[in-house]
Amino acid sequence: MTSRQGNDLEETQKQLENPLPIINGKTWLRHREDSQGGVIDQMLLKGKYSIEEIAKELNRRFKPEQPLQARMQRVRGHIRHLQHGDARDNAAGVEPHRLRLKEVNGKWRFDV
Repeated sequence: MTSRQGNDLEETQKQLENPLPIINGKTWLRHREDSQGGVIDQMLLKGKYSIEEIAKELNRRFKPEQPLQARMQRVRGHIRHLQHGDARDNAAGVEPHRLRLKEVNGKWRFDV
């Protein structure tokens, strides 16, 4: 997991206005483009996917395929990481990104 940098909110606002989510193989939040976190970042940026849809995309792209509930838990964990950290982040002293996300009609997106 990545740690918060002071400009994460501003960079996310820029991405929403003029998307260019991948630079040098990483998302604007410093997750590798070809990682689960990177894929989740990009799908949240688009703001048109449910947790289940994101989980299905992870299963399609990353092997071995896992039970859908496990992938959905992974997505929820990443959303927690982006907002206020998860248990693993907190135990490791990783600062959460402190971004706001919201669910609108079942679809998740950044709320900046």
